[in-house]
Amino acid sequence: MQIGSIDTGAAVRLAPMADVSNVPFRLIARRCGSGMTTSEEVDAEALIHESVRARRTAEFLPEERPVALQLLGGRAESMAEAANRLQDLGADMIDVNMGCPVRKIVKKGKGSALMRDLPRTAEILSSLRKVLAIPLTIKIRGGWDDEHLNAVEVAQLAESEGVDAITVHPRTRSQQFTGLAPWQIIGDVVDAVNIPVTGNGDVDSMAEARRMMAETNCQAVMIGRGAMGRPWVFSDEYESLGREAQDEYRLNVISEHMELIEEHLDERRALIQMKKNLSWYISTGWRARFRRRELFECATAPEAWDVFRRYWDLRLFEEEKLAAAAG
Repeated sequence: MQIGSIDTGAAVRLAPMADVSNVPFRLIARRCGSGMTTSEEVDAEALIHESVRARRTAEFLPEERPVALQLLGGRAESMAEAANRLQDLGADMIDVNMGCPVRKIVKKGKGSALMRDLPRTAEILSSLRKVLAIPLTIKIRGGWDDEHLNAVEVAQLAESEGVDAITVHPRTRSQQFTGLAPWQIIGDVVDAVNIPVTGNGDVDSMAEARRMMAETNCQAVMIGRGAMGRPWVFSDEYESLGREAQDEYRLNVISEHMELIEEHLDERRALIQMKKNLSWYISTGWRARFRRRELFECATAPEAWDVFRRYWDLRLFEEEKLAAAAG
């Protein structure tokens, strides 16, 4: 997929997610086969006011390139200034968050609130286009609610303001993440604009990604929640492996992910991220619930890894017993 002058690589790629798609997660997703990744949302006002957290969120490594930095805001002036700063930091692309449904974000006129204020959206996109020499993209929802399904109108507005590509999550803001994602809205946007469209929503495998592309004609697919605890979702190789080889593949990915967390995050943040991600890597069942509780009581990274490995080894042992009994 080509967005402006940028080749995004693989057509299936990791979606931006707050408190999830940090540097280690983006790196492990790329190593598993994801195309170009996008940062967590960077708040424009916070970046302008020299917030340490905002600046940290905007950090990326040379090996991630090309990389898109996602910008969150509701005022044209601050969005333009923040976008210019991100461009100066070396961003290859700026993505505008028009989809976040969280109440504290929406009530400030940010995220999916922009879906119901098209004059302000047009002002923001126009101001960004004037200051950016790199590609500009947006990530939108199907609309505010079922009575205001305006993804097509927003997409056409964005195209007229010089936006280079659009990602569509077809649920409305009111739906949050409930119910099924109506993929037809993605297809409607594809038919309505002449710029690349990426689909997003209810995709948890490469097979589902290919089905979304076939049904909607979108040029690419983003996977968000389907990649949490499953970064191998981007790997065709993984899907072709047998059960034992898949276990080995998963453990290697998990080990590498933990190493990346310890390498790129300070000790406090690394422990938080390790516990959170290891809890996602633990599957369902009563033993999983017990291990998660034990995991979040850990005070150090080695303790957390030891809890996970005991869970992993016991799970494999029990699966082997079940297979032997069945045979």
